[in-house]
Amino acid sequence: MAQLTIVFGLVECVFGWLQLLGFAASGNSMYPATGTFYNPGPYCGFLAVITPVALHAVLRDRHRAAVWLSGTYLFLAIGLMPALMGRTGWIAALLGCAVVAAGRYVSAGRSFEKGRLRVYAVSVIVLTTAFLALLYFLKPDSAQGRVLMWMVAFKAMFAHPLGVGWDRVAGAFGQAQEDYFAQHPDSGFISVAGAPEYVFNEFLQVGIAFGIAGFIAFVAVVTAGAVAAWRSRCHGLCGAAVAFAAVCFSSYPLQFAEFYLLVFLLGGAIIFHRRNYPLWLRAGACVVAGCILSVPAYGIMERKRQIREWDRIGNTIRYRLSDSMKEECDSLVREMEWSARCLFDYGKALRGNGDYEKSNEVLGMGVKVSSDPMFLNLIGRNHEDMGETARAEEHYTRSKHRLPNRLYPYYLLAMLYAKEHDVSSGKFRKAYEEAMGLPVKVESPATREMREELKKVRGEK
Repeated sequence: MAQLTIVFGLVECVFGWLQLLGFAASGNSMYPATGTFYNPGPYCGFLAVITPVALHAVLRDRHRAAVWLSGTYLFLAIGLMPALMGRTGWIAALLGCAVVAAGRYVSAGRSFEKGRLRVYAVSVIVLTTAFLALLYFLKPDSAQGRVLMWMVAFKAMFAHPLGVGWDRVAGAFGQAQEDYFAQHPDSGFISVAGAPEYVFNEFLQVGIAFGIAGFIAFVAVVTAGAVAAWRSRCHGLCGAAVAFAAVCFSSYPLQFAEFYLLVFLLGGAIIFHRRNYPLWLRAGACVVAGCILSVPAYGIMERKRQIREWDRIGNTIRYRLSDSMKEECDSLVREMEWSARCLFDYGKALRGNGDYEKSNEVLGMGVKVSSDPMFLNLIGRNHEDMGETARAEEHYTRSKHRLPNRLYPYYLLAMLYAKEHDVSSGKFRKAYEEAMGLPVKVESPATREMREELKKVRGEK
Protein backbone atom coordinates (compact mmCIF):
# COMPACT_ATOMS: atom_id res chain seq x y z
CA MET A 1 0.00 0.00 0.00
CA ALA A 2 3.00 2.29 0.43
CA GLN A 3 3.61 2.04 -3.31
CA LEU A 4 -0.02 2.92 -3.98
CA THR A 5 0.55 6.05 -1.91
CA ILE A 6 3.45 7.04 -4.17
CA VAL A 7 1.36 6.36 -7.30
CA PHE A 8 -1.39 8.57 -5.84
CA GLY A 9 1.20 11.27 -5.24
CA LEU A 10 2.54 10.95 -8.78
CA VAL A 11 -0.93 11.52 -10.21
CA GLU A 12 -1.22 14.72 -8.16
CA CYS A 13 2.27 15.80 -9.29
CA VAL A 14 1.32 15.34 -12.95
CA PHE A 15 -1.78 17.52 -12.45
CA GLY A 16 0.33 20.16 -10.72
CA TRP A 17 3.01 20.26 -13.42
CA LEU A 18 0.41 20.46 -16.20
CA GLN A 19 -1.13 23.45 -14.43
CA LEU A 20 2.24 25.06 -13.74
CA LEU A 21 3.29 24.74 -17.38
CA GLY A 22 -0.03 26.09 -18.65
CA PHE A 23 -1.42 22.88 -20.16
CA ALA A 24 -4.29 22.66 -17.65
CA ALA A 25 -6.32 25.17 -15.65
CA SER A 26 -5.47 25.66 -11.99
CA GLY A 27 -8.17 25.01 -9.41
CA ASN A 28 -7.82 28.65 -8.32
CA SER A 29 -7.15 31.47 -10.78
CA MET A 30 -5.01 33.26 -8.19
CA TYR A 31 -2.40 30.49 -8.08
CA PRO A 32 -0.39 28.75 -10.83
CA ALA A 33 -0.97 25.20 -9.54
CA THR A 34 -3.30 23.51 -7.07
CA GLY A 35 -3.50 19.89 -8.31
CA THR A 36 -7.00 18.57 -7.65
CA PHE A 37 -7.26 20.97 -4.68
CA TYR A 38 -8.52 24.57 -4.79
CA ASN A 39 -5.64 26.00 -2.76
CA PRO A 40 -1.86 25.44 -3.08
CA GLY A 41 -1.35 25.26 0.72
CA PRO A 42 -3.13 21.93 1.32
CA TYR A 43 -1.77 20.67 -2.01
CA CYS A 44 1.78 21.36 -0.85
CA GLY A 45 0.97 19.61 2.45
CA PHE A 46 -0.35 16.59 0.55
CA LEU A 47 2.89 16.27 -1.43
CA ALA A 48 4.90 16.74 1.78
CA VAL A 49 3.21 13.83 3.56
CA ILE A 50 4.16 11.41 0.77
CA THR A 51 7.75 12.68 0.48
CA PRO A 52 9.17 10.64 3.44
CA VAL A 53 7.59 7.45 2.05
CA ALA A 54 9.28 8.03 -1.32
CA LEU A 55 12.62 8.93 0.29
CA HIS A 56 12.58 5.75 2.41
CA ALA A 57 11.80 3.65 -0.69
CA VAL A 58 14.69 5.20 -2.63
CA LEU A 59 17.09 4.48 0.23
CA ARG A 60 15.88 1.03 1.27
CA ASP A 61 13.74 -0.64 -1.42
CA ARG A 62 15.50 -3.45 -3.32
CA HIS A 63 13.12 -3.43 -6.29
CA ARG A 64 14.44 -1.29 -9.10
CA ALA A 65 10.93 -0.38 -10.34
CA ALA A 66 9.93 0.84 -6.87
CA VAL A 67 13.13 2.90 -6.59
CA TRP A 68 12.53 4.52 -9.98
CA LEU A 69 8.90 5.20 -9.11
CA SER A 70 9.82 6.82 -5.80
CA GLY A 71 12.72 8.75 -7.31
CA THR A 72 10.43 10.14 -10.00
CA TYR A 73 7.99 11.26 -7.35
CA LEU A 74 10.73 13.01 -5.35
CA PHE A 75 12.01 14.77 -8.48
CA LEU A 76 8.53 16.00 -9.47
CA ALA A 77 7.36 16.89 -5.96
CA ILE A 78 10.53 18.71 -4.86
CA GLY A 79 10.53 20.64 -8.13
CA LEU A 80 6.88 21.61 -7.68
CA MET A 81 6.71 22.48 -3.97
CA PRO A 82 8.70 25.76 -4.13
CA ALA A 83 6.18 27.14 -6.64
CA LEU A 84 3.34 26.39 -4.20
CA MET A 85 4.81 28.64 -1.47
CA GLY A 86 3.41 26.40 1.29
CA ARG A 87 5.48 26.99 4.43
CA THR A 88 3.58 24.34 6.36
CA GLY A 89 4.25 21.79 3.61
CA TRP A 90 7.97 22.56 3.57
CA ILE A 91 8.25 22.18 7.34
CA ALA A 92 6.23 18.94 7.25
CA ALA A 93 8.45 17.48 4.50
CA LEU A 94 11.63 18.37 6.41
CA LEU A 95 10.31 16.81 9.63
CA GLY A 96 9.21 13.65 7.84
CA CYS A 97 12.56 13.29 6.07
CA ALA A 98 14.39 13.89 9.37
CA VAL A 99 12.51 10.89 10.80
CA VAL A 100 13.67 8.79 7.82
CA ALA A 101 17.27 9.93 8.42
CA ALA A 102 16.98 9.02 12.12
CA GLY A 103 15.61 5.61 11.13
CA ARG A 104 18.58 5.05 8.81
CA TYR A 105 20.91 5.93 11.68
CA VAL A 106 19.27 3.37 13.98
CA SER A 107 19.05 0.70 11.25
CA ALA A 108 22.79 1.00 10.67
CA GLY A 109 23.31 -0.46 14.15
CA ARG A 110 24.14 2.82 15.82
CA SER A 111 22.56 3.98 19.03
CA PHE A 112 21.83 7.38 20.45
CA GLU A 113 24.18 7.72 23.41
CA LYS A 114 22.88 9.89 26.22
CA GLY A 115 25.44 12.65 25.75
CA ARG A 116 25.06 12.67 21.98
CA LEU A 117 21.27 12.48 22.27
CA ARG A 118 21.29 15.64 24.39
CA VAL A 119 23.36 17.43 21.74
CA TYR A 120 20.96 16.29 18.99
CA ALA A 121 17.91 17.31 21.03
CA VAL A 122 19.31 20.75 21.81
CA SER A 123 20.36 21.22 18.17
CA VAL A 124 16.90 20.32 16.92
CA ILE A 125 15.24 22.69 19.42
CA VAL A 126 17.58 25.57 18.54
CA LEU A 127 17.24 25.07 14.78
CA THR A 128 13.45 24.73 15.02
CA THR A 129 13.17 27.85 17.16
CA ALA A 130 15.41 29.81 14.78
CA PHE A 131 13.40 28.63 11.77
CA LEU A 132 10.08 29.57 13.39
CA ALA A 133 11.50 32.95 14.40
CA LEU A 134 12.58 33.52 10.80
CA LEU A 135 9.10 32.66 9.55
CA TYR A 136 7.62 35.04 12.12
CA PHE A 137 9.81 37.97 11.05
CA LEU A 138 9.14 37.25 7.37
CA LYS A 139 5.35 37.42 7.89
CA PRO A 140 4.62 38.75 11.40
CA ASP A 141 0.95 39.54 10.71
CA SER A 142 0.34 36.02 9.42
CA ALA A 143 2.07 34.50 12.47
CA GLN A 144 0.11 36.67 14.91
CA GLY A 145 -3.09 35.79 13.07
CA ARG A 146 -2.39 32.08 13.57
CA VAL A 147 -1.67 32.64 17.27
CA LEU A 148 -5.00 34.48 17.63
CA MET A 149 -6.88 31.72 15.79
CA TRP A 150 -5.39 28.97 17.95
CA MET A 151 -6.00 30.91 21.17
CA VAL A 152 -9.64 31.57 20.24
CA ALA A 153 -10.04 27.94 19.07
CA PHE A 154 -8.88 26.70 22.49
CA LYS A 155 -11.46 28.95 24.12
CA ALA A 156 -14.15 27.60 21.79
CA MET A 157 -13.16 24.00 22.53
CA PHE A 158 -13.34 24.47 26.30
CA ALA A 159 -16.57 26.45 25.97
CA HIS A 160 -18.10 23.37 24.28
CA PRO A 161 -16.42 20.37 25.98
CA LEU A 162 -18.83 17.92 24.29
CA GLY A 163 -18.42 19.48 20.85
CA VAL A 164 -20.71 21.38 18.50
CA GLY A 165 -20.55 19.15 15.42
CA TRP A 166 -18.33 19.42 12.35
CA ASP A 167 -20.54 21.94 10.54
CA ARG A 168 -20.71 24.43 13.42
CA VAL A 169 -17.01 24.82 14.17
CA ALA A 170 -16.73 28.20 12.42
CA GLY A 171 -19.82 29.49 14.26
CA ALA A 172 -18.41 28.43 17.63
CA PHE A 173 -15.08 30.04 16.70
CA GLY A 174 -16.83 33.28 15.74
CA GLN A 175 -18.72 33.35 19.04
CA ALA A 176 -15.51 32.74 21.01
CA GLN A 177 -13.72 35.53 19.13
CA GLU A 178 -16.67 37.83 19.72
CA ASP A 179 -16.54 37.12 23.46
CA TYR A 180 -12.76 37.62 23.54
CA PHE A 181 -12.78 41.06 21.91
CA ALA A 182 -15.81 42.14 23.96
CA GLN A 183 -13.73 41.43 27.08
CA HIS A 184 -10.45 42.79 25.61
CA PRO A 185 -11.35 45.82 23.47
CA ASP A 186 -7.73 47.03 23.49
CA SER A 187 -6.18 43.68 22.48
CA GLY A 188 -3.06 43.81 20.33
CA PHE A 189 -4.60 41.14 18.08
CA ILE A 190 -7.33 43.40 16.69
CA SER A 191 -5.40 44.30 13.54
CA VAL A 192 -4.84 40.63 12.57
CA ALA A 193 -8.32 39.32 13.40
CA GLY A 194 -10.29 37.66 10.62
CA ALA A 195 -13.35 35.53 9.99
CA PRO A 196 -11.81 32.18 8.98
CA GLU A 197 -13.77 29.27 7.62
CA TYR A 198 -11.37 26.87 9.37
CA VAL A 199 -9.16 27.28 12.46
CA PHE A 200 -6.00 26.18 10.59
CA ASN A 201 -5.31 23.45 13.12
CA GLU A 202 -7.16 20.19 12.59
CA PHE A 203 -6.50 19.00 16.13
CA LEU A 204 -8.38 22.02 17.45
CA GLN A 205 -10.96 21.75 14.65
CA VAL A 206 -11.71 18.18 15.75
CA GLY A 207 -11.72 19.32 19.39
CA ILE A 208 -14.34 22.01 18.75
CA ALA A 209 -16.41 19.63 16.62
CA PHE A 210 -16.30 16.52 18.82
CA GLY A 211 -15.24 17.84 22.20
CA ILE A 212 -12.18 17.39 24.35
CA ALA A 213 -12.49 13.60 24.10
CA GLY A 214 -12.39 13.85 20.30
CA PHE A 215 -9.29 16.06 20.50
CA ILE A 216 -7.50 13.53 22.72
CA ALA A 217 -8.59 10.60 20.53
CA PHE A 218 -7.34 12.25 17.34
CA VAL A 219 -3.95 13.07 18.90
CA ALA A 220 -3.74 9.50 20.21
CA VAL A 221 -4.53 7.91 16.82
CA VAL A 222 -1.91 9.97 14.95
CA THR A 223 0.68 9.30 17.68
CA ALA A 224 -0.13 5.57 17.72
CA GLY A 225 0.29 5.39 13.95
CA ALA A 226 3.73 7.04 14.11
CA VAL A 227 4.87 4.81 17.01
CA ALA A 228 3.60 1.61 15.33
CA ALA A 229 5.39 2.50 12.09
CA TRP A 230 8.66 3.22 13.93
CA ARG A 231 8.50 -0.04 15.85
CA SER A 232 7.89 -1.92 12.60
CA ARG A 233 10.95 -0.19 11.11
CA CYS A 234 8.73 1.48 8.52
CA HIS A 235 10.56 4.76 8.92
CA GLY A 236 9.07 6.25 5.76
CA LEU A 237 5.54 5.65 7.05
CA CYS A 238 6.55 7.02 10.45
CA GLY A 239 7.90 10.12 8.71
CA ALA A 240 4.63 10.41 6.78
CA ALA A 241 2.66 10.26 10.06
CA VAL A 242 4.86 13.00 11.53
CA ALA A 243 4.49 15.09 8.37
CA PHE A 244 0.70 14.59 8.47
CA ALA A 245 0.65 15.76 12.10
CA ALA A 246 2.64 18.86 11.09
CA VAL A 247 0.20 19.63 8.25
CA CYS A 248 -2.75 19.13 10.63
CA PHE A 249 -1.11 21.47 13.12
CA SER A 250 -1.07 24.44 10.76
CA SER A 251 -3.47 23.76 7.89
CA TYR A 252 -6.85 22.19 7.12
CA PRO A 253 -6.24 18.85 5.35
CA LEU A 254 -9.38 17.16 6.70
CA GLN A 255 -11.49 19.43 4.49
CA PHE A 256 -10.36 17.48 1.39
CA ALA A 257 -11.39 13.99 0.23
CA GLU A 258 -7.86 13.41 -1.13
CA PHE A 259 -6.42 13.44 2.38
CA TYR A 260 -8.91 10.83 3.61
CA LEU A 261 -7.79 8.47 0.84
CA LEU A 262 -4.15 9.25 1.66
CA VAL A 263 -4.69 8.53 5.36
CA PHE A 264 -6.39 5.23 4.45
CA LEU A 265 -3.43 4.16 2.28
CA LEU A 266 -0.86 5.15 4.90
CA GLY A 267 -2.84 3.57 7.74
CA GLY A 268 -3.32 0.39 5.73
CA ALA A 269 0.41 0.20 5.01
CA ILE A 270 1.22 0.59 8.72
CA ILE A 271 -1.33 -2.05 9.72
CA PHE A 272 -0.08 -4.59 7.17
CA HIS A 273 3.49 -4.18 8.38
CA ARG A 274 2.43 -5.24 11.89
CA ARG A 275 3.12 -8.91 11.18
CA ASN A 276 2.71 -9.97 14.81
CA TYR A 277 -1.06 -9.85 14.21
CA PRO A 278 -2.93 -12.41 12.05
CA LEU A 279 -3.67 -11.45 8.45
CA TRP A 280 -7.45 -11.60 8.90
CA LEU A 281 -7.25 -9.12 11.78
CA ARG A 282 -5.10 -6.69 9.80
CA ALA A 283 -7.36 -6.97 6.76
CA GLY A 284 -10.43 -6.44 8.95
CA ALA A 285 -8.87 -3.36 10.54
CA CYS A 286 -8.21 -1.91 7.08
CA VAL A 287 -11.80 -2.56 6.00
CA VAL A 288 -13.17 -0.89 9.14
CA ALA A 289 -10.83 2.09 8.72
CA GLY A 290 -11.82 2.38 5.06
CA CYS A 291 -15.52 2.39 5.94
CA ILE A 292 -15.01 5.06 8.61
CA LEU A 293 -12.89 7.31 6.37
CA SER A 294 -15.21 6.90 3.38
CA VAL A 295 -18.07 8.63 5.24
CA PRO A 296 -16.49 12.10 5.46
CA ALA A 297 -14.83 11.68 2.04
CA TYR A 298 -18.20 10.93 0.44
CA GLY A 299 -19.76 13.82 2.35
CA ILE A 300 -17.18 16.23 0.92
CA MET A 301 -17.86 15.05 -2.64
CA GLU A 302 -21.63 15.27 -2.11
CA ARG A 303 -21.31 18.83 -0.80
CA LYS A 304 -19.36 19.85 -3.88
CA ARG A 305 -22.33 18.64 -5.94
CA GLN A 306 -24.75 20.63 -3.78
CA ILE A 307 -22.63 23.78 -4.17
CA ARG A 308 -22.75 23.40 -7.96
CA GLU A 309 -26.53 23.05 -7.70
CA TRP A 310 -26.74 26.17 -5.53
CA ASP A 311 -24.56 28.15 -7.98
CA ARG A 312 -27.25 27.64 -10.59
CA ILE A 313 -29.88 29.23 -8.34
CA GLY A 314 -27.75 31.65 -6.35
CA ASN A 315 -26.80 33.78 -9.35
CA THR A 316 -30.49 34.17 -10.25
CA ILE A 317 -31.94 35.10 -6.85
CA ARG A 318 -29.60 38.06 -6.55
CA TYR A 319 -31.83 39.80 -9.07
CA ARG A 320 -35.26 38.21 -8.59
CA LEU A 321 -36.84 35.90 -6.00
CA SER A 322 -40.17 34.53 -7.17
CA ASP A 323 -42.49 32.30 -5.15
CA SER A 324 -41.52 29.22 -7.16
CA MET A 325 -37.85 29.98 -6.58
CA LYS A 326 -38.54 30.38 -2.86
CA GLU A 327 -39.85 26.83 -2.75
CA GLU A 328 -36.79 25.52 -4.57
CA CYS A 329 -34.47 27.50 -2.28
CA ASP A 330 -36.26 26.28 0.83
CA SER A 331 -35.78 22.70 -0.32
CA LEU A 332 -32.07 23.22 -0.99
CA VAL A 333 -31.50 25.12 2.25
CA ARG A 334 -32.86 22.18 4.23
CA GLU A 335 -30.09 20.05 2.64
CA MET A 336 -27.44 22.79 2.86
CA GLU A 337 -27.78 24.12 6.40
CA TRP A 338 -24.01 23.54 6.62
CA SER A 339 -23.25 26.07 3.84
CA ALA A 340 -22.63 29.63 5.02
CA ARG A 341 -22.56 30.80 1.41
CA CYS A 342 -25.98 29.32 0.63
CA LEU A 343 -27.55 30.75 3.80
CA PHE A 344 -26.05 34.19 3.22
CA ASP A 345 -27.18 34.38 -0.42
CA TYR A 346 -30.71 33.27 0.42
CA GLY A 347 -30.98 35.45 3.53
CA LYS A 348 -29.83 38.48 1.55
CA ALA A 349 -32.29 37.71 -1.27
CA LEU A 350 -35.15 37.44 1.24
CA ARG A 351 -34.13 40.78 2.73
CA GLY A 352 -34.18 42.34 -0.74
CA ASN A 353 -37.67 40.90 -1.15
CA GLY A 354 -38.83 42.57 2.08
CA ASP A 355 -39.34 39.28 3.94
CA TYR A 356 -37.35 40.38 7.02
CA GLU A 357 -38.64 37.73 9.43
CA LYS A 358 -37.71 34.80 7.22
CA SER A 359 -34.46 36.49 6.26
CA ASN A 360 -33.47 36.67 9.93
CA GLU A 361 -34.40 33.03 10.39
CA VAL A 362 -32.08 31.97 7.55
CA LEU A 363 -29.31 34.38 8.55
CA GLY A 364 -29.56 33.13 12.15
CA MET A 365 -28.79 29.64 10.86
CA GLY A 366 -25.77 31.17 9.13
CA VAL A 367 -24.45 32.62 12.41
CA LYS A 368 -24.25 29.05 13.74
CA VAL A 369 -22.07 27.80 10.87
CA SER A 370 -19.97 30.87 10.04
CA SER A 371 -17.67 33.31 11.82
CA ASP A 372 -18.43 36.06 9.28
CA PRO A 373 -19.93 39.15 11.00
CA MET A 374 -21.88 40.08 7.84
CA PHE A 375 -24.64 37.72 9.00
CA LEU A 376 -25.02 39.85 12.15
CA ASN A 377 -24.94 43.06 10.10
CA LEU A 378 -27.78 41.92 7.86
CA ILE A 379 -29.85 40.69 10.82
CA GLY A 380 -29.33 44.08 12.46
CA ARG A 381 -30.42 45.91 9.31
CA ASN A 382 -33.55 43.74 9.12
CA HIS A 383 -34.40 44.63 12.71
CA GLU A 384 -33.74 48.31 11.97
CA ASP A 385 -36.08 48.23 8.97
CA MET A 386 -38.72 46.59 11.17
CA GLY A 387 -38.36 49.40 13.71
CA GLU A 388 -36.69 47.18 16.35
CA THR A 389 -33.89 49.56 17.25
CA ALA A 390 -32.65 47.75 20.36
CA ARG A 391 -32.29 44.45 18.50
CA ALA A 392 -30.49 46.21 15.65
CA GLU A 393 -28.06 47.84 18.10
CA GLU A 394 -27.43 44.46 19.75
CA HIS A 395 -26.45 42.78 16.47
CA TYR A 396 -24.32 45.69 15.24
CA THR A 397 -22.47 45.64 18.56
CA ARG A 398 -21.95 41.89 18.31
CA SER A 399 -20.59 42.33 14.78
CA LYS A 400 -18.21 45.04 16.00
CA HIS A 401 -16.85 42.72 18.69
CA ARG A 402 -16.65 39.70 16.41
CA LEU A 403 -14.35 41.46 13.95
CA PRO A 404 -13.29 44.81 15.42
CA ASN A 405 -11.10 45.89 12.49
CA ARG A 406 -14.04 46.19 10.06
CA LEU A 407 -15.52 49.66 9.55
CA TYR A 408 -19.03 48.62 8.50
CA PRO A 409 -20.58 47.79 11.93
CA TYR A 410 -19.19 51.05 13.40
CA TYR A 411 -20.78 52.92 10.52
CA LEU A 412 -24.12 51.13 11.01
CA LEU A 413 -24.12 51.91 14.73
CA ALA A 414 -23.32 55.59 14.16
CA MET A 415 -26.05 55.94 11.52
CA LEU A 416 -28.53 54.16 13.81
CA TYR A 417 -27.75 56.55 16.69
CA ALA A 418 -27.96 59.56 14.37
CA LYS A 419 -31.43 58.47 13.25
CA GLU A 420 -32.81 57.44 16.64
CA HIS A 421 -31.16 60.07 18.84
CA ASP A 422 -29.25 63.14 17.79
CA VAL A 423 -25.80 63.86 16.38
CA SER A 424 -25.01 65.61 19.65
CA SER A 425 -25.84 62.52 21.72
CA GLY A 426 -23.10 60.69 23.57
CA LYS A 427 -23.84 57.41 21.79
CA PHE A 428 -23.46 58.96 18.35
CA ARG A 429 -20.29 60.84 19.28
CA LYS A 430 -18.67 57.68 20.61
CA ALA A 431 -19.67 55.59 17.56
CA TYR A 432 -18.55 58.40 15.23
CA GLU A 433 -15.14 58.71 16.87
CA GLU A 434 -14.64 54.94 16.77
CA ALA A 435 -15.57 54.80 13.08
CA MET A 436 -13.39 57.75 12.06
CA GLY A 437 -10.44 56.64 14.20
CA LEU A 438 -10.48 52.98 13.17
CA PRO A 439 -7.30 52.04 11.27
CA VAL A 440 -8.20 50.47 7.93
CA LYS A 441 -5.65 48.13 6.33
CA VAL A 442 -6.65 48.94 2.77
CA GLU A 443 -8.62 52.05 1.89
CA SER A 444 -11.40 51.37 -0.59
CA PRO A 445 -14.16 53.39 -2.24
CA ALA A 446 -16.61 51.78 0.22
CA THR A 447 -14.68 52.86 3.36
CA ARG A 448 -14.17 56.38 1.99
CA GLU A 449 -17.87 56.63 1.14
CA MET A 450 -18.93 55.52 4.64
CA ARG A 451 -16.66 58.06 6.32
CA GLU A 452 -17.78 60.84 3.99
CA GLU A 453 -21.42 60.03 4.75
CA LEU A 454 -20.74 60.12 8.50
CA LYS A 455 -19.12 63.55 8.12
CA LYS A 456 -22.17 64.82 6.24
CA VAL A 457 -24.49 63.50 8.95
CA ARG A 458 -22.45 65.33 11.57
CA GLY A 459 -22.39 68.50 9.48
CA GLU A 460 -18.69 68.41 8.67
CA LYS A 461 -17.26 69.19 5.24
